Amino acid sequence: MDEIKEKPHILALHAVADLYGSGKILLYSIDALSEEFQFTVILPEEGPLVTELDKRGVEVLVMPLGILRRKYFNLKGIASRISIWYRSLKQLKRVVRDRNPRIIYSNTTAVLIGAFLAKSTGITHVWHIHEVITKPRVLFRVIATLVNRCSDRVIVVSNSVYEYWKPFVSPTKLDRIYNGISRQETTDNGSIKKDLGLHSDDLLLGTIGRIHPIKGIDYFIEIAEHLKRDFNQLKFIIVGDAFPGYEYLYYEMSNQIKAKKLDDSIHYLGYRTDIPDILEEMDMFILPSTGHDSFPTVILEAMSMAVPVVATDLGGAPEMIVDGETGLLIKTGNASKAADRISSLIKDSELRKRIGKSGQIRQEKHFSRRSFDQNINDLFNKLARF
Repeated sequence: MDEIKEKPHILALHAVADLYGSGKILLYSIDALSEEFQFTVILPEEGPLVTELDKRGVEVLVMPLGILRRKYFNLKGIASRISIWYRSLKQLKRVVRDRNPRIIYSNTTAVLIGAFLAKSTGITHVWHIHEVITKPRVLFRVIATLVNRCSDRVIVVSNSVYEYWKPFVSPTKLDRIYNGISRQETTDNGSIKKDLGLHSDDLLLGTIGRIHPIKGIDYFIEIAEHLKRDFNQLKFIIVGDAFPGYEYLYYEMSNQIKAKKLDDSIHYLGYRTDIPDILEEMDMFILPSTGHDSFPTVILEAMSMAVPVVATDLGGAPEMIVDGETGLLIKTGNASKAADRISSLIKDSELRKRIGKSGQIRQEKHFSRRSFDQNINDLFNKLARF
C-alpha cells in the first residue's frame, strides 16, 4: 500500500473568537486551504468562531495571547502585554514542537506574539493585515518594524491598506488579496420587520458591525435624524456588539437616540447570527464609518444580497463601490448632506433595485470566494514548497 502523506501543518493565531470580518476571513482561509494543509488555531477566548472551527474538525487551543487593544496603549498596558507574551511564548513553543508547523499565520496586527514565535523558531511567517493604525504613531512604528522584520509575506486586504504599510514594509513581502465572499443562504426562520412591529410600507435602513469609535454609529444616528424629518415611513436598525473595552459606547448610543427622540425609529438588535436574513429584509445598508475601515466585508455581504449600499468614502469602501452605479459614497462630518444623497434612493424604488443588482454583479465579479480562494492557495502553497 502507498503510504499516506501527512499534510503540512499551519499554526494560525487570531485575536478574537467572534464571527465579524477578520474572523470570517480566517474561516474562509482555512476552507480554501483545507485540502492541502491541516490547521491548529490558537485563540485567546471561547466564542462563536470556536464552534465554526469545531464543525470543520479544526483543532482549537485557547490560551492567553496578549492581544493588543487600544486600552493597552500606555506604559502599564504594554508591560502587561509583555508579561503575557513571555509566558505564552513557552506554551506556543511546546505546540510548535508537537505539531511541527510549516507556516505560522497571524491574523490581524492585534496578534503580535506570532511574530516573536516565528522569529524564535525560524518558521515561515505570514501576517494577514486587515487594519490601519493611525495612533499612537510611536506604537505603529514599533508594530511596522515587527511586521517587516518578522514576516516572510504580508497579506493586506485593500489598496488603501497596501499604500499605508508600503513605506514601512518591504514591497517584496506585500501581497494585496481582496476579501471575497459567496452569497449566504437565508433560513426563513422569521421576519425582522414583523418582530419589530413594522408596517408593510415601512422602509428599513440598517448598519451591521462591531460597535467601535471608528464605525460611526453616532454618525448613523445623526443621518437617521435628518432623514426622519422628511420620510415618516423610515425605520432603522443597528446590529452588532462592542469590542471588549468599548462597552461604554452602548450607553452613549442609547443616550443619543433618546436625546434625538428616535426611540420609536431606531432599534438596536445586538449581536446576531442571522445576518443573511436581516440583510434580505433591509431596503438599504449604510456603513457610516468615520475612521479608516480597511475593507469591511459586511459591504460585500450586503452587495451579494442585492441590497443597495451607502458607505462613507474612507478606507476600502471606494475600492468596493463604484459611486452612483453599484452604491453611493457619502462624506463624513455632514449628516445633512449625507441624508440628502440617501434621499434619492428612498424616493426611487427602481433606483434602489438597479443599484442593488449592479452591486451584486460587481461583488461576484471582483470579490468572489473563488478569487479569494485561488489567491490564498497560490500564496500558501508557494511558501510551503520552500
